[in-house]
Amino acid sequence: MNKAFYVETRCPACSAAVNFEEGSQTFHCAYCGSALWIAGYPRTLAYFITPVGNTQEAAAIAVRDLRSRLPGFRLVETTLCFLPYYRYSGNTVWLEKEETRETCGEQREDAHEALGWAGIPASGAADRERWLLRNRLVEKTFLAFDLKISGLYSLGIRASVLPLSIFERDHLSNQGIVLPVEIKEREALELGRRQDLQGREPQSVGGRLSLVYFPFFLARCEKGGEPYTLFVDGLSGEVTATHQGKVSLAGLRPGESLQVIRFRPLKCPNCGWDLPCRPQDVILACGICGRAWRSRGDDFEEVSVQFEPAPNGAVPQELRYLPFWLVPVDADSHLPGLSKGTALRVPAFGTRNMQALGQMTLVLMRKQGPLSCVSFQPGWRLEGCSYGEEEARQIGRQILLLHLLQNGFSIEKAQKTELHLGDPSLIWSPLVLRGIQYIEPHTGFGLLKNVVI
Repeated sequence: MNKAFYVETRCPACSAAVNFEEGSQTFHCAYCGSALWIAGYPRTLAYFITPVGNTQEAAAIAVRDLRSRLPGFRLVETTLCFLPYYRYSGNTVWLEKEETRETCGEQREDAHEALGWAGIPASGAADRERWLLRNRLVEKTFLAFDLKISGLYSLGIRASVLPLSIFERDHLSNQGIVLPVEIKEREALELGRRQDLQGREPQSVGGRLSLVYFPFFLARCEKGGEPYTLFVDGLSGEVTATHQGKVSLAGLRPGESLQVIRFRPLKCPNCGWDLPCRPQDVILACGICGRAWRSRGDDFEEVSVQFEPAPNGAVPQELRYLPFWLVPVDADSHLPGLSKGTALRVPAFGTRNMQALGQMTLVLMRKQGPLSCVSFQPGWRLEGCSYGEEEARQIGRQILLLHLLQNGFSIEKAQKTELHLGDPSLIWSPLVLRGIQYIEPHTGFGLLKNVVI
């Protein structure tokens, strides 16, 4: 995760200054020890950045810039303006072909599996075609206001951390002009998910929007009756854009408001016990009563969950319960390895390696047996859930395509095959922690511990 955006605020319990990464679901106050839930998701939440300097300093910067480029100009006025930017963050997953030459037979294949490779080569050829499940984190910013001026579309890459504050309309309106959001969220999500991967067909996984109001000083000037507008970056103090013409900007309309975050104690709504404070988790499981919860606006919403039994003879201290989404596959009978009742077991925990996630899902699908469930027992070590239902479907589709490619389908035929995925259900399954690996007891599949976030 790019850590360039941090929210600075006050702990509601002790009023100490705290900060947390934008997009976090929870945070922990280092001063009073309070664990807090950040309410408001999955709505688009708004923040602002406090400008460095003032209008007089920005006017001086504009004057220095214009002396050489526009001699004889006259500075009319300088105004502080907050431009709204969408910030998009999410994952992109795609399939990629890798040509390999096998020199060590099955030994090399086992080495790839131990390292978490998602591609499984077809057997019988010296030169083998391997399809891999790739992923990358996508983060971008773009204007949420229809202002087509070169140099303003994105905030770009900043060398320093950008400190965010929780949006306060009255506070910002007293400082300058606060522009309204003109691009709708649906369109913004499409812009955020749009990727150029050289002809591949990427799948966006999840994706979240936030609004960041960034400060610019607008220096209006004229020469010979012609208006010019300079945009001075409110943080760096650099002239970002120069527009020949007058720029008319109107602030938020009366009564227009934006969604802001609120803080709630991180307590289980059922038993009142502390919930785990893991910022990346979208679903939190209580280690006392076994109930699971997620954010829905300003409230918690319960998520139905099941638990699989531990393997016979397992040492309780070695067990870690990891979350999986069971995604039913409505498969046609002619598809290889898929039959009625097939379900993908898509890991719901965060991972640093999507290849490992895909590999594990395929192994569990090919060796799945009847599902059995037991009642929750207090004291079980429940790991966090970082992916929701929609993300499970999106990842599951790519893994099914990978399965078809490994069974002789061309990429064109696999992508044209209709794959219908049903409603996912959440289950926590016990894995055995041995050394540096999590071992799945039914298949013996090993997942490196450092792959799990």
